[in-house]
Amino acid sequence: MERSVSRELRLLGTWTKGIPSSVSDPKEVEARRRHNRRLVKDALQTTRADFLLAGNLDFLGADIVNVALEAGTPVLHALGNTAPGYAPQEQPVSPRYRIGSCSQWNASMVIKNGYSVRTEVLYPGARVDRFFRFFLPERGRLRICFAGLVMPFKGVHILVEALAKLHQAGIDFTAEIAGETTDPQFLANLHDFARKTGMADKIKYTGFLDRKALSALFARSNVLVFPSLVEEGFGISHVEALAAGLVVVSSGTGGAREIIRDEVDGLLYPSENVQMLAEKLHALATKPELFATLQAASQRRASEFAVEHSVHKIEQCMEELIAMS
Repeated sequence: MERSVSRELRLLGTWTKGIPSSVSDPKEVEARRRHNRRLVKDALQTTRADFLLAGNLDFLGADIVNVALEAGTPVLHALGNTAPGYAPQEQPVSPRYRIGSCSQWNASMVIKNGYSVRTEVLYPGARVDRFFRFFLPERGRLRICFAGLVMPFKGVHILVEALAKLHQAGIDFTAEIAGETTDPQFLANLHDFARKTGMADKIKYTGFLDRKALSALFARSNVLVFPSLVEEGFGISHVEALAAGLVVVSSGTGGAREIIRDEVDGLLYPSENVQMLAEKLHALATKPELFATLQAASQRRASEFAVEHSVHKIEQCMEELIAMS
């Protein structure tokens, strides 16, 4: 796809170790904004675009949207953050502009943050076909995995503390924790805790995994734990794990709660509650009928968030906006 990609937009800031930093020179900011407006205008004319699908506008602002609207091109803005990348007073007022929020929760936060743009729920489409397993994972013992940033706000320490309770209760399990960290001390503390509780040999840290390796991780696991402490816009790993036949045990923060229905197609527990997470995992280890029921339901639930549904919703919005213009 690289031949079809232009990387010429100039951001008005950057991220350094997760911390945003804006360009401070007003002249440089204006020069970059002029460059971006001209680039988008030329692209719209060259491609004769009928429609613009926008993504993350952080450090770009509303300029791209406004240029398209001025050219008569409707815009659907797919949004995964709780703010669209510009201030409420800068929001485009055209009826040909619509936000596609990644969840019901995300849409409610957009409204709460002072934006009045018409918003649709546009769930991110998961490639269910790439993670689907014809044979469900074996349930002999818990093979638990985590996939995400290994950082405090993702709740990895909550998972490790819950695993310690399983270990103390004599439950047989293995755990793989996949993901990178920008906090080496946090990772060192997790290793140290596992050693002190005598379960270091049960927990493996795999580091960053690409999508193919993530699929392989799910293929050798039977439970995904999602212990996030922060409100998540959605939770694509939930859907991918469900497609692979895993039971998802989630803190259900933000939009993630729209994926998992407790004891229907997964398990939910209160965020930060180590004891409740341990109890949910203990139930899977000791109630094979519950494990089997949730596994059977997981793949059916994943299919409801397949990429085909998202494509259909995008096309529906496109048709409405194009007809309007």
